[in-house]
Amino acid sequence: MIRSGLLFLLVVSLVVATGCGNGDDKPVTLVPTTVTRDVVSFTQSFVMPQSTVNTNGSLRGQTWWQDFALRINGIDYAPSTYTIDATAQPPMVTLTFALTLNKNALGTVWNESNKTLTGIQLIEGGQPILTINATKGNDQATTSTGTPATVVTKFSISADRVTITLISGTGTPVQVITTASDTLFLEKVTYLKNNVEYILASGVTDVPSSGTTFKLYFNTEVINHTTWTATVTNIDSTRSFQLDSGVPADRDLFIVTPTVMGGKSVMTVVVHGYAGRQLKGNTNYRVTLTSSSIARNDKPTVTFPANVTRTFRTAP
Repeated sequence: MIRSGLLFLLVVSLVVATGCGNGDDKPVTLVPTTVTRDVVSFTQSFVMPQSTVNTNGSLRGQTWWQDFALRINGIDYAPSTYTIDATAQPPMVTLTFALTLNKNALGTVWNESNKTLTGIQLIEGGQPILTINATKGNDQATTSTGTPATVVTKFSISADRVTITLISGTGTPVQVITTASDTLFLEKVTYLKNNVEYILASGVTDVPSSGTTFKLYFNTEVINHTTWTATVTNIDSTRSFQLDSGVPADRDLFIVTPTVMGGKSVMTVVVHGYAGRQLKGNTNYRVTLTSSSIARNDKPTVTFPANVTRTFRTAP
């Protein structure tokens, strides 16, 4: 049985806790429900006519969907997914880049004070098409180990790959090309395996290490295809070697054969190599075109950009 003194104290405590209802209560301080993280999440999506985006790898005249990229602080990120709206007229493809990146990887692209990203480039087959500024990102999560929810911004791109329009979200697109005749990009890059052609896309793990053959499909006819430099990096060992088409010993490592199909150039590159400068089996590689004089045949002032990179793994 509860003693009367203890019962009295309980009643007094209850009255004090509930207050007198006279409006003198202090406001309750809310505990923050989010935690600032060292990662930023955001999504950029682009809607464009299906006639300009290749999703099966078998057609010319279209850019392979993974040859689009977002270039952020010097690093290219391929689209995460794509969707097709076959009910639209014309049918439309949406490329989605869903990214969660460390702030160190973002560098000066990320503005900590206003939570925006600036200087994101949309790349098509190696060529910058536009720059996006002032797009929102999110570095807030519900726990210190949680992932921030993505902030979505959607754009549309016209069939000529030039005009860009903000559909939803925040962001300011700035076009870096004037007309379609100012574009020079790779529609796709392929490799041969057992004389069958496959798309060289992120995640490929069966590129032959001997007699390796690549094909580069440009969106138009090009000139100066034999003047270039490249870096081949063994990602597993971080060792790399340089290639310069102007050096006879380097030229002997590759055989480059240009052809024209339907008014568009196709460059076939057969890799020979020798000890210390050849591809090894079951190894991850990154090949970067560091410079070139490749240009449009009909408009030589439009040159192919440098820093075009492909990563792949060779077969065991």
